[in-house]
Amino acid sequence: MSIHINVGEIMEYLLGIDIGGTHVKGGIVTGTTGKMDQRTIVYEKIDAGGSATSIIKGILRVITALKKGRSENEWRGIGIAIPGPFDYTRGIAAIHGVRKFDALFGLDLKEEIKRVCSLPVVFLNDASAYALGEYYGGAAQGSERSMVVTVGTGLGSTFMAREEILDETTPAVPEHGYLYNIPFRDSIADDYFSTRWFVTNWNHRFPDKAVMDVKTLAEYAYRGEQAAKVLFEEFADHFTGFIAPFLRHFCPDCLVLGGNIMRGADLFLERIKSELETQGIGVRIDTCRLWEDAPLIGAAMYANQVLGRSGMEEEAVKRNTKQYLAPMKAQATPRGVYDLYPAFPVGENKIRSGIGCLADWIERHGQVVIDGYGGVFWDELVSELGDEFRRRGKCVRWFRTDVAMRDARTLEEMLAPDLGGEDPLFGRMTERQLRDWFDPGKLNAFRPDQEADINVLIGIGAALAGWKAPLIYVDVPKNEIQFRMRAGWVKNLGMNKPKNNQQTYKHFFFVDWVVLNRHKAECLPQIELIVDEQRRGQQLLMMSGEDLREGLHRMGRNFFRVRPWFEPGAWGGQWMKQHIPGLNEEVPNLAWSFELMVLENGLMFESNGYRLEVSFDFLMYNDYRQVLGESADVFKTDFPIRFDFLDTFDGGNLSVQCHPRTTYIREQFNMPFTQDETYYILDSRQNPQVYLGFQENIRPEEFGEVLKQSQAEGKTIDIEKYVQKFPAHKHDLFLIPNGTVHASGKNCMVLEISSAPYIFTFKMYDWLRLDLNGKPRPLNVQRGMDNLYFERKGERVVKELVCHPEVLEKNEHYTLEHLPTHEKHFYDVHRYTVEDAVEVETEGSCQVWMVVEGKAVRVETREGMRQRFNYAETFVIPAAAAAAAARALGPHLDCVSAERIQEELLKLLAAPRPGSYLEPAVLAVILPELEPEEQPERFAELCRTIDRIEPTAENVPARLAALLCPLGEAGARKALRKLKCSNALTDEVTALEREAPGTPGSEMQLTAKRLLGRYELQTIQRLTALCSARHPEQAGAFAALRAEAEQLTAENACCRVSQLAVNGRDLMAAGVRPGPGLRQVLNALLEAVITGQTPNEKDALLAAAAQFSAS
Repeated sequence: MSIHINVGEIMEYLLGIDIGGTHVKGGIVTGTTGKMDQRTIVYEKIDAGGSATSIIKGILRVITALKKGRSENEWRGIGIAIPGPFDYTRGIAAIHGVRKFDALFGLDLKEEIKRVCSLPVVFLNDASAYALGEYYGGAAQGSERSMVVTVGTGLGSTFMAREEILDETTPAVPEHGYLYNIPFRDSIADDYFSTRWFVTNWNHRFPDKAVMDVKTLAEYAYRGEQAAKVLFEEFADHFTGFIAPFLRHFCPDCLVLGGNIMRGADLFLERIKSELETQGIGVRIDTCRLWEDAPLIGAAMYANQVLGRSGMEEEAVKRNTKQYLAPMKAQATPRGVYDLYPAFPVGENKIRSGIGCLADWIERHGQVVIDGYGGVFWDELVSELGDEFRRRGKCVRWFRTDVAMRDARTLEEMLAPDLGGEDPLFGRMTERQLRDWFDPGKLNAFRPDQEADINVLIGIGAALAGWKAPLIYVDVPKNEIQFRMRAGWVKNLGMNKPKNNQQTYKHFFFVDWVVLNRHKAECLPQIELIVDEQRRGQQLLMMSGEDLREGLHRMGRNFFRVRPWFEPGAWGGQWMKQHIPGLNEEVPNLAWSFELMVLENGLMFESNGYRLEVSFDFLMYNDYRQVLGESADVFKTDFPIRFDFLDTFDGGNLSVQCHPRTTYIREQFNMPFTQDETYYILDSRQNPQVYLGFQENIRPEEFGEVLKQSQAEGKTIDIEKYVQKFPAHKHDLFLIPNGTVHASGKNCMVLEISSAPYIFTFKMYDWLRLDLNGKPRPLNVQRGMDNLYFERKGERVVKELVCHPEVLEKNEHYTLEHLPTHEKHFYDVHRYTVEDAVEVETEGSCQVWMVVEGKAVRVETREGMRQRFNYAETFVIPAAAAAAAARALGPHLDCVSAERIQEELLKLLAAPRPGSYLEPAVLAVILPELEPEEQPERFAELCRTIDRIEPTAENVPARLAALLCPLGEAGARKALRKLKCSNALTDEVTALEREAPGTPGSEMQLTAKRLLGRYELQTIQRLTALCSARHPEQAGAFAALRAEAEQLTAENACCRVSQLAVNGRDLMAAGVRPGPGLRQVLNALLEAVITGQTPNEKDALLAAAAQFSAS
């Protein structure tokens, strides 16, 4: 079927569609007028109890028929009215257990519609669509405040202020504007104001005259049958009693009644009006005017509203941070350079990329379950996969698990004991399981459609639904979850709306992450494909579940380093920005680096340069006994140690604080162990201090009162009157067992070594400052006072809380020191100073290491795996590694092979800002001819030149040429041979050294042609990069030279003898004698062509050759 409307001008049209229990109806609505041409209306019968395919086909047939005969630019979009429950924002069916549309339960209808139509689709509750239709062209037209109530197979209701549909945020409006579930008499309203009330009551009273619909009863009443009239009067009395309170409190100027039962309104409407007038309710009451057309017009005009708003919005920012997204691919950094993206190798071709690759995997299996973590962008993942499958012509059914969850209010009530009320920071670690979020009946109601090519059950908890299908698990790093949360795009598990960031994070920490981690642990053995979702589209990464578990197993027997991440803060400093390349320097400061935190960090696997990240806890769930050894029975899957940086260089003091006692953290927060810390001073300057322990004369009551007064009145405290302060020298260790008052002062770079808990900090004084958003940071004075040990004061602090190292062993290879911790700490600290190498036995315990001085160490395990760890990097040797050898990288470079030195040097030259890491002392050993220590100013200028060249692999020869510049062409060749560089690299670098002294000159095209006659384009690109770096004042000219060479290459301009329109055979045929003279003639012809004297055409060249030959 096709539909045509003759119009005099191009207008925007909308499809209005109403999905009912027996048919789908659609029409074309003009967006500017809200009018629908009756000639466009299309009906399609459906069976609401039928299969998903049969229902969807009916919907798609209506859309296809309506769209025929019009170009895409005439359409605005589609509005669809459909009964609830339904996720109207995302287009997901949630109707369950009513023997109507059960086959659609969980289906993503937006994705289904995309199979035949690319127009945007907006869904709306059918009662609301009905109401809007009446507003735009029916009985509610022009009203400021209206109620529209429909009575048919069920009770529908909508509250409106003009065309705006209201919900419970408006006083006197029930949740979602729904009246059907409001208690009434002995049941709910839907049981009294629906077809089934009439039919049930009549059939109970007159079983011998049973009816199946209200229409028959109305016919009885019209024929004068008294019993039928009485039933309608009872209905009127019930309805009046029910609706009156809502009219009284909401105060609409009109009440519009619709639905099939209202077609018999003349049997009861006057009775309703009369009774309401008696009660003093003077609202205008009308029956609808548009009837079945109302939802079509209402849905279309609602879509017009929504699409008009969204069309004016900018593209949403879904990530609120200045930190960079982890790259899909990365290379290890050079020696001594902190690696932001450390990775554990899993072998060649283990990691795959791209949405197409994921689609291939799903298509091979036909039916899959996709589970994953909270914070994944599920809608975007479905949309991208849907686009891919549509390109392949596949029919895919997407079933979404979130519609099987209990409603948000029920979940809030269930979780209230764990969420800590209005406390901005603290709750109680939940004992719940993920199953508690779901309605068991709904969770088991997802049914694959056997008529589809592919069925996918997707979303959190999908693995709980009992489908016998392979499991894909989608993970996303915790830092990305928080960046998405801050942008307002991630909500708590099962919640409808985002909370503020503090409350959302608290909910994550005490509830969501706890239950999702338990579920993840259960999923791990069944995972057949793991997906890293922090990047999307073609940058999506995946790996088989088997390779994941094998990688985790090998990691647990050798070593690992987590992927760190960084955060600014109120007291943050500049050390990390200055010492760790690759961070975004536009952030105001960096306060924290999460170096080793089981809840916050991820682990990266590497294959062919790809970096796939999974959460740290996967390692513990895979085999925590491998990792923890003798401590496994105590901590189980809770990795017990935390390393992080606190950077106050050019920043401020940390808050004066303490951490909870063991009994307190268990009783208040349900945590198994508490937050016992130490401060290791990695670096410091300008007489930095650490606040630690109380003064000898501390009076607890006075301290508490001063803190409370400061909080209440904003008064500054002379904190040194109460708390001691100690100088913080590089490599000092301060001990902070629970209940100890403490704070780092400014100009410290602190390595915080601690037990794993990290948010249980009771800040008592924060120097009256605001956070980065201009708001006061929450204080916990009373909690702090309840946990402080005031006996930690005076000289006792020096003896017990300031560490006093002792040497345990010293030889020519290493020195081993013991840095004793407090009796409350369950961990100990040792420090190795390695001259060349040391072998360490794990002796059944897990060991956490950090390089705190020097460039790097290389670790080799008993299984033969080797890895370099650089300065300031934290790494873990699991108990199962048995032994590891650490070898210093820096001293004795004269003993390292030339090939190895070359490899590390080239890696460094490919990295950002390599000049910052070229140590004169190191270069003095490997390239003494550069005289880096004898001529420091010249060497510093070399480093600046190198840094000006763009850091790409292609530019490594240019950077190497910049480094070797003082040596000239011959000296550079000699140095490159000493480093065992390849002939190709040596020739390239010496060519750059040879040509670099030149300048572009005024004849740009001629210079470019002459260079192209001698070198490939890439060499010229490197040459111009090198020259621009050496002579930045002429960078524009060198850029122009490069552009000219690129243009000439693109045009295939003649720059070489081989590109001439004649060759030697042509010249000999024209009479030029063979021999040296022939070559001279060819060279003369090339010069004539590149200088523009002769065109590169055969006849012209032969004529010129005759002249050259004669002369």
